[in-house]
Amino acid sequence: MLFAHDEKGKQTHIEDSNGVQEYTCIICGSEVSRAYGVVRHYFRHKVGSSTECRLKLQKMLVKVK
Repeated sequence: MLFAHDEKGKQTHIEDSNGVQEYTCIICGSEVSRAYGVVRHYFRHKVGSSTECRLKLQKMLVKVK
């Protein structure tokens, strides 16, 4: 996902994020981490976080197909 909420609840684009703040999913509120690679940048749910997020479930179903 390209957007997440920062510690103040402000919607933040991955390009405007930093490695110091903590971020949460804009849909379910679970903690997310920055995946800031050389080619792609995005937020992802942390391992072991809730699987009840609609966005996370959609991503998992795409991988299964």
